[in-house]
Amino acid sequence: MTSTDIAVSATDHSHPVLAISWDARYGFILSQTPYRSATSNALALSPPVQYGICNLHDVLFSVDGPTNVTDYGHPAFPPTVRLCQKLSVRIAVTGHEPYCRQVTVLRTRGERPTRVHLAVIVAREVQRFLDREKRNQRPLTFCHQELKLDHLFLLEIRHVSRGSIQPVLGVFCF
Repeated sequence: MTSTDIAVSATDHSHPVLAISWDARYGFILSQTPYRSATSNALALSPPVQYGICNLHDVLFSVDGPTNVTDYGHPAFPPTVRLCQKLSVRIAVTGHEPYCRQVTVLRTRGERPTRVHLAVIVAREVQRFLDREKRNQRPLTFCHQELKLDHLFLLEIRHVSRGSIQPVLGVFCF
């Protein structure tokens, strides 16, 4: 993904500057510091799991279920990728405290996570991240409004280390 960085801040300067990138393919993207593990370079990690433009609110709360996840029943990672029982979901939005939470991804009997299973996990963790920032009086704001889950889109999930994933999030400009 090639992108151009844009810094967006609240007019009252009480909130940190929110760094947004512009990508010709996806539009506005929430800028994050890529996670780097000391062992990442030596491992054969999965290519990013592509989601197109998948609204995170719909993933969790749609009446019809998360039907906006393409190929939702297919495995998220190829069988050649070794997965841990638990993965850390890492969200490192520029200007905000990094968020990391370990979640179980391998189901009973070692079943690999599907694309929809991974999207639901990410949507829950993004909501927890937004809640934490709001509690800490540092809500993410864009276009003078607080970002909520329905303003964010899952574009892809990057397998950044053997035990970690990091979502790439698009922002709907309202």
